Amino acid sequence: MGRPGEGKRDAENVLCPLFVAFSDNEIRCSPHLPEASATIHRYAEREACRRQLSMFCEGCWQRCEHYLSWKHFMWEDE
Repeated sequence: MGRPGEGKRDAENVLCPLFVAFSDNEIRCSPHLPEASATIHRYAEREACRRQLSMFCEGCWQRCEHYLSWKHFMWEDE
């Protein structure tokens, strides 16, 4: 698994360009704040994390809440 807190990097089905890593209950993404090193989405339930991973990271990442925030803060127009 790598360093503590790093998460798994074996997500060959992930399409999102912001995705960095995941673990059982969290998804680590590139940050939308310039001073940050990562944005971590930590879930109370593993199933919610897996659902987010499959629906957005591996699926329609353009509709992910984090991606839309990143896009907004980077001033990228549609």
